[in-house]
Amino acid sequence: MKEFLIAAVLVAVVLIPILRPRGLLVVGCYLVLLLFVPYWVGFSIAGQFVPLALMLAAFGLILSHPGSLHIRGADWLMIAMVSLALVGVLDGRVLFGHALTLAGSMAVPYFFGRGIAGQVDRSRMIRVFGIVGLVLAVWSIGDFAFDWHPFMNLTFGSPTGIRWSPIQYRGGFARSEGAMGHSIVFAAAIAMLTTFVLFLKLNRAVRALLLAICLAGVAVTFSRAGLVAYALALVLAGVFGRNSRVALGERSAYLVATIGAGLLLAPMWLEFVDAGTGDLSASTGYREGYLSLLPGIRMFGLSGLYTEYGDGLWGWASSDYSGNVVGTVDNSVLLICLQFGWIVGVLFLALLIFLVWELIKGTDDPSLIASVSQISVLATVAMITQLPYLLWFVVGMAVTNLSDDRRKSTEALAKGFGGVLDEVDRSRGKMG
Repeated sequence: MKEFLIAAVLVAVVLIPILRPRGLLVVGCYLVLLLFVPYWVGFSIAGQFVPLALMLAAFGLILSHPGSLHIRGADWLMIAMVSLALVGVLDGRVLFGHALTLAGSMAVPYFFGRGIAGQVDRSRMIRVFGIVGLVLAVWSIGDFAFDWHPFMNLTFGSPTGIRWSPIQYRGGFARSEGAMGHSIVFAAAIAMLTTFVLFLKLNRAVRALLLAICLAGVAVTFSRAGLVAYALALVLAGVFGRNSRVALGERSAYLVATIGAGLLLAPMWLEFVDAGTGDLSASTGYREGYLSLLPGIRMFGLSGLYTEYGDGLWGWASSDYSGNVVGTVDNSVLLICLQFGWIVGVLFLALLIFLVWELIKGTDDPSLIASVSQISVLATVAMITQLPYLLWFVVGMAVTNLSDDRRKSTEALAKGFGGVLDEVDRSRGKMG
């Protein structure tokens, strides 16, 4: 793995002057390597696994001129979270691995997205994201139809690979996972990128077909959270979107179709998947026990419920679970509160609320809609494998686009007001 790190650094040094002025190529390479290379490709430093995803995000951050950013409110929230986590490490109340994950998987891709979004034409960015989303959806369908899982049990000899490479099953069917090690993450990625597919410049029939392909790609992951995120993306686009590429009537049709299909098909899909196995019921029951963890959250710092067991395993003590330990917390907000305390958790929630508030005002930016649609995913899974590296990159893009839209609106208003003043001056001149 040391050789891999040295090679990666050398390649980065060579590519920086080549890629720096080519923002769209940087984004394309980031998405392809992030989403089509297994998460467990990486190396270990001091016993801490560093995935290729983090190296890609850090490399992209260097290329995106982050020093030129004007700091916004959302940036301060992110900076505050990371700063508190680092302070917690220094005084021994936060684990270094948790702080590294927060900074590396959230802050780094977020500021990469913030920096690069201002350098690339938005319509071209939409095109790249939409195409990648369609490829992921087709891959997902192929995974299911042909039972083809190219990275299954391809561990590269690492503990991380041993953990994430096996395929999950639901209802007796192998779930599509792609290169992401988890079907929910794969579904979330397709659902997130579906928003960009909706904003592609296409005729109605083609757009509807592509959205159906994305839906099929999400469905064969057998992820309820992914399906909710997909539906939420279309609903939010229909209600709050100001998409000049898609007429209001067409957006309304997607909205009605999504709600109607959800009401009619969701019960049948759930019954089909759960038949004979009880997988969905067991999954729901497992999450209901999380309430027992809330009393153990501290105002700041690692929860006293934290416990280590087995060979490098850790979890949270709770008498409501087998072995009196919760090994997996499938809720991003709850996990952040357990790892860092209520203060950091509230800052995390404030960032999500900021995105929701900006969306309610109306938007023509798919990255903002995609970001908000993932709240359903964050409520049902931790930020594992490639999910945070894609999500927070998109969130960073959304914040930059919001800033650009606000600046353009202010400039247009000032220009219009200046025109009015000029007209008043001309009228006064005539009267004089």
